[in-house]
This record gives sequence, structure tokens and C-alpha cells, in this order.
Amino acid sequence: MARSAETSERGRRWLNAEEAAARLGVRRETVYAYVSRGLLRSEAGPGPTRERRYRAADVDRLAARHQGRRDPAGAVRDALHWGEGLPVLDSAISTIEDDDLWYRGVPVGDLVARSTFDGVIVLLWAAEADVLAGPPVDPTTEIEPLRAAGAFCEAFQAVLALDAAHGVAAHDLRPESVRRSGARILARLLATATGRPAGAARAAETLAAAWAPQVEAATALLDTALIVSADHELNVSAFAARCVASAGSTPQAAVSAGIGALGGVHAGRPDEWARELLDDAAARGAPLALAASVRRHGLLPGFAGLPVYPDGDPRATLLLDRIRVALPGALAVSDAVVAAARDELGVQPSADYARAALASVLDLPRGAELALFALGRTAGLVAHALEQYAADRLIRPRARYVGPRPA
Repeated sequence: MARSAETSERGRRWLNAEEAAARLGVRRETVYAYVSRGLLRSEAGPGPTRERRYRAADVDRLAARHQGRRDPAGAVRDALHWGEGLPVLDSAISTIEDDDLWYRGVPVGDLVARSTFDGVIVLLWAAEADVLAGPPVDPTTEIEPLRAAGAFCEAFQAVLALDAAHGVAAHDLRPESVRRSGARILARLLATATGRPAGAARAAETLAAAWAPQVEAATALLDTALIVSADHELNVSAFAARCVASAGSTPQAAVSAGIGALGGVHAGRPDEWARELLDDAAARGAPLALAASVRRHGLLPGFAGLPVYPDGDPRATLLLDRIRVALPGALAVSDAVVAAARDELGVQPSADYARAALASVLDLPRGAELALFALGRTAGLVAHALEQYAADRLIRPRARYVGPRPA
């Protein structure tokens, strides 16, 4: 019971001055000073008193910083785990603020409304508008069995290894060359995903022509899915890519490392499991499908939730709303699943689930939901590689040895 109360307390979004001071271990006057220095955000609270309240995430972040000064080794250790400790790297690519995702200071919802995935690439790479204007590339025939089997992440990694081996500019790590390599990487992955030449048309157009040629709205919907998948702070795939880039490896190697992380059960694999959940729900109804999925996986794929989005994943909302407007009635099964998950488990859909829902309503090839994630995230992985090359510092955390002492 005490643990549940503590979890509830920690899950609160706003604190009053007394609670913030207690959590920080300071006086109320110090809390006010933190606000004046821009370290804490506050707003007038509800009710007649309009008492100021303070964002709990800011308070916890500041408390972690104070703890880091008192226990540097512990702070570094905790920083390597989700939701704990301090950030471990500086980045200007994306951030999560006010329960929303921002790319270089622009809300992702604004980008969905007025840009394309290719436009977002220009933003993330700080590139010229013609950065993707390279010559088209053909599919790599050796990779075709992997693509045909729906093993897209493995196919992407294989084609990137071949591209680095044969690419003349792969080891040229100057920013403009890396951007050109990034464009080539994306074209290679698109050609691998579709089995068709890629690079002449926009990414979403290339995918729509190969995967959903009969659906007029497919291009816009795929654009949205790619945009909301492009980056997400220092996630495991971005960190993997940055570690490889910090060693001075090729952009192909950095992107391959990130895609390798996406293929794991704690990253992109729930996209595929959520697609299976939707298939099962279409066959025998949402309640039975949910029960079977939770029994199989221990949780509901695509509904795990992220602590940074206490009100729900905005990326899922953006994509599902777009599907609902473009294809009225297409989300009937999905809506039943979402309603059952909310009522029975108290959980909301994530971006993983939204990509699976899109793949289901467009009847995309098996495995395309994870391929879509990887293709979108490639934009962010190249952006992180660019930042890491510019930093020119090797990422080398120390290990905290817990084994037997040396003899």
C-alpha cells in the first residue's frame, strides 16, 4: 500500500511550494529563487487562491542535479537508465517539454500539419533544401530474401554494411559529406523496403507507391508516421548511434547500430506485436485479443506508456487522428482495442501502436510497421551522428565493478 501511495505521489504533475521545497530539501524562499532564475516553471493554480504551483518534472530534474553534486558516481550510474539521473549528452535535435515532442524548437504537431518527412530531414540535419536530391539507387538483390521475409531491420543492416564497404565517401566525416551519406543511406533503405529504385521521389511517395498504391491518402499518412518517428531525445537507438559515431566510424555504421537497437524487444519489436494484437482483435474481438496478448507478453504491446507523457503519447494521437480523418471508419477495430485497453488496464496507445494501426488499415506488408519506424528514425540517427562528429569526443562511460576483487 505504501509503495502504491509513493508511486501515486511521484506520478503527480504539479506540486505546491511546500511540496517542491520538501522534494528539493530547501526552503520555500529558495524555490522562488529557482523560478526567478529559470530553473523551475510555475503557474497559477486552480481555485480562488490561485496559489502558484510548480512542475514536478522540473523539481525532480533539479533534485537529481543536486544529488549529482553530492554523489557524482551515483549520478553517472543512474543517468544510464531510463527516467533516472541526469542527461548524459548535450543535444539540440529534439526535446520533450510540456508533454509534447519538439524538433529543434518546433512542435512535432506543427511539422505534421505543414511539412513533409523530407522537410523534417532538412530541419534535423540543418541542411540545404536540396540535401536529398542525389541520384536514385537500385535495390540490392542480395538482400531480397530478407525483405521478402519481412525481416526489414536485418535487411537494412546488411545493405548498410555493403554500402559502407563500397561507398567512396563513407569515411569522409565532414558535415556536408555526412549529409550526402545520410541521403544515400535513406535512399538505400527505401529501396530495400520497397524492392524498387528510390531517391527520385519523396520518401512517403516511394513507400505509398510500393505498399498502398490504391489508397489516395497513403502518402500523407505515411509522411505523418515518418515524421513522428524521426527522433525522440536520447533514446537507446540514438545513444547507440552516437557511441559508434564517437569512435569515428562511418554514418552507415552509426545508423546500423541504431537500427539494431530498434529491433529489440524493448524498442521497436512492440510495433510488430501490436500488429498481431490488431489482427487477433479483428478475428475474435478486442477483449479476448487483449487477454491473450497480455498473457503472451506480460504487458500490452504498444500500450506500455512513457513517464514523460502522463497524459498520453502525442505522437500516437497525431497519427491516429490523421487516420481517422483520412479514412473514416477504418479504425473500428483499433478503437475497440484502445477502449478496452483504457477501461480494463488504464493504459493509452503509444507511437508503436499507432504505426501498427496504420500498417493494419493500409494492409502494408508484414513487418512494414517496424520498417516504418526504422526509416523515420534514420533521419534522427543521422542528425545524432552529425552532432557527435562535431563534438569529436569518444563516449566512454566508466564501469562500476561489482565482481570479485582481484587476487
